[in-house]
Amino acid sequence: MLLYIYPPRPRLATRFHFHHLRIKSLLASRLLTCTKESSQSPIPCFFQDPAFSPSDCAFLASLGYSVLVPPAASAHIDASSFLYAIHLYRPVYAEALATGPPAIFVGTSWDVWDALPPAHPPLDALKTMHHTYHHTAFPQYDDQHVFSSTSIYWRRSLSADGIATDVATTLTKVSLA
Repeated sequence: MLLYIYPPRPRLATRFHFHHLRIKSLLASRLLTCTKESSQSPIPCFFQDPAFSPSDCAFLASLGYSVLVPPAASAHIDASSFLYAIHLYRPVYAEALATGPPAIFVGTSWDVWDALPPAHPPLDALKTMHHTYHHTAFPQYDDQHVFSSTSIYWRRSLSADGIATDVATTLTKVSLA
């Protein structure tokens, strides 16, 4: 499951969109490779963004992905999901994580939310991930705003099957230059 909402910075939107699309494409292709290598069925990828135009939706569909209308993606997220959710607002994270932590999560680090005054809705699932999952900082591009404060979290038990560790390793080694 990939949940994505367009970053709220119009001046830099094209650059953000380009780098986010590069990462999402890398993730999808790596997951596809991992499932082929392990003889598993392909992992379905869903994209959600209220800013998607009809041409964005058509492009993603042409690549074999499903596009969901907000807030539909949240209903699909469960303990086996890979949730890619960069720079979302607190209520959107709370909604996406309402059913509990996904298997893999890429998004704003718990440290960012924990440094702020307590607020509602709570992000208990993210706090749980921070204390019980493996996690690492997301690779940074020269423009520090693209993936600032972003972390990769993956359930410790997934390290044994190799796919989660492989995806996390792929992400930490990616060059965004």
